[in-house]
Amino acid sequence: MSFLSFRGFWRNQTEPTSATVNQKLIVIWYRNDLRIHDHEPLYQAVQEKAQIIPLY
Repeated sequence: MSFLSFRGFWRNQTEPTSATVNQKLIVIWYRNDLRIHDHEPLYQAVQEKAQIIPLY
């Protein structure tokens, strides 16, 4: 995603609702690779129905 489209993405977001404010936000840090099939923190985030921010 380019910088301009990233800025546009955030600009077009709506005000948060109570449903989004109460939702968990979890950052998943991929340090060495992008494997997802055995990534325990990712599995836990999905089980908790959290919003996930992946970082590599």
